[in-house]
Amino acid sequence: MSSALDVKRTLAKNTLVFFAVFALLFGGFGVLAFRFTSATIYRASDDLLEEANPSMQVVGALHDSMGALYALQGRGALTSLGTVLADADNPFGPNGYDERLEQLVEDLFMAISPQTVYLYRNSQGAVVEALGPYSSYDGYFSGTPFDASSLGSIYEVNVNGHDYRAVNYVLAGVGHGAAEGMFGAAEETSAPKAAVGPSEEAYLQVLVNVDSEKATLDGLSSTLAAYLAVAVCVSAAASYLLSRRLLRPLVSNWRKQTEFVQNASHELRTPLSIIRMKQELLLRHPQQRVIDRFEDVDASLDETKRLEKLVGELMQLALQDDRRLEAAKEPVDVDGLVANACDLYADVCEMQGKHLVANLRFRGVAQVDPAQMRQLLSILLDNACKYTEPGDTVTVTTEARSGRLALCVADTGCGLSKEERRRAFERFYRADRARSRATGGNGLGLSIAHGIVSAHRGKITLAPNHPRGTRAVVTLPANG
Repeated sequence: MSSALDVKRTLAKNTLVFFAVFALLFGGFGVLAFRFTSATIYRASDDLLEEANPSMQVVGALHDSMGALYALQGRGALTSLGTVLADADNPFGPNGYDERLEQLVEDLFMAISPQTVYLYRNSQGAVVEALGPYSSYDGYFSGTPFDASSLGSIYEVNVNGHDYRAVNYVLAGVGHGAAEGMFGAAEETSAPKAAVGPSEEAYLQVLVNVDSEKATLDGLSSTLAAYLAVAVCVSAAASYLLSRRLLRPLVSNWRKQTEFVQNASHELRTPLSIIRMKQELLLRHPQQRVIDRFEDVDASLDETKRLEKLVGELMQLALQDDRRLEAAKEPVDVDGLVANACDLYADVCEMQGKHLVANLRFRGVAQVDPAQMRQLLSILLDNACKYTEPGDTVTVTTEARSGRLALCVADTGCGLSKEERRRAFERFYRADRARSRATGGNGLGLSIAHGIVSAHRGKITLAPNHPRGTRAVVTLPANG
């Protein structure tokens, strides 16, 4: 029960780990996609903002000139750029205005994109001139957020329900005397003149409308939110399925290990119980001679041999599991080795009324471990003889197939079903019809045979032997 609980805990833990990894991956991908799209979609507007820098603009001189005007206007000396252009006494041209200044203003409007707004601000930060869309509406941009300490950095503002990307630049300031030298005497107005120092600055705030870009990003945000919600659900399901898939071989091995321990305990308990019982009987009659208790001594000896054989097989299986069972290969006359093994079993088969036939056609030398090959043949012949009835035939065949050694041990016994053949190589597995302890088997033989064949990089299979019986077919590399 505790092991099953451990498996469930491990499944839950792995599911959470996988889910966290998937969630981070999907979430990170969504964030990166949003940031990349945001940077890309605002690139054109940000380029316009950077190009509006007076130090980089061809019209930078105009920006500075207008900045000087607005610095003076902040002192109440001028009202607007139009005041200068319409003043018949301005010193910039014979026609009452400077044609170059007018042309520069026209060029500036041509440079402005349909989405760009120029806001000229005086030293107090108030908007004194607006150029661009919606600038014809009085006071439309008067409430635009502005921070004189933030210069050259792009930020976002919302003006009357529209989204803009904005940047602030400082424009060159002029003293009062210099302004009078450039533009003539200041126009007399009733407005009080501000007390200023020798120089004042004006500011340029550039806005680029990004309503369409913002709408696109909002749509992308909604799409990413839906995508992440779906991704989270998919991640949860995928994490659970992946965890189960990874735990499946562990659970299978755990079940096999549990079954192996139970079967091994059962197989070890039986001979130990018999030995203990026989020894207790001997202790009850210490005065009797050994010959008088011969059956008990013989039974104890038989069970001891059986126990020794079982422990040896378990040790060999442990070596196979640890991949320390190696084949000490050497050139071996395969037909001769198989013939010797068949001779040992021929008398046993004859005494049981069975027939053993050897059909050896390999006629060559193969690189194999002779000791392990003898053990393999012993296991296959022992099974074939045990599970056949008197009058049945056991046939051993060797031949060469495409440069490989093919060894086949076939019998005409009771045979095995498809499910029994599939499970035959499991440890301690014995078919129901062959489970009688009278056979002396413990279900480890074919498992050991499979390990020997694997150590030789070969393959062993069980197949029906028509019309009845079973065929054990082993194929090994002839050259090692």
